[in-house]
Amino acid sequence: KQNPNGFEGIRVLQELDRPSAQRIKQLEQEIARPPASFEERYGCGHRIPLSDVFWTTTTIFNLSANAKQFDPRVWLFTSNDLPCDTPGEQDAAQTRARDLMDIGAQIEFFPLPPEGV
Repeated sequence: KQNPNGFEGIRVLQELDRPSAQRIKQLEQEIARPPASFEERYGCGHRIPLSDVFWTTTTIFNLSANAKQFDPRVWLFTSNDLPCDTPGEQDAAQTRARDLMDIGAQIEFFPLPPEGV
């Protein structure tokens, strides 16, 4: 599935729901996918504005999450230490991150080593 906002390059693999054996198995299958197959299925190497990622997660939480059932968290794994190309893009990302925090979401960054390291 694309995403509820229709942004290019952002895919939703699973809707928000409780974990299950079937959902975990699906994720394990995606992890085992060869890189070429992953790139063919999802695309890679295109810059996606971080603000679009945060906006999409806010939309998903607003549409799907019952605040009493979920503790909204965003885990962002990246090997890019400069995810915003311009000051305007950085401002937009900060605004969308604040929107997420306003609905009670926690945002956690997990830095990954750059490719080839």
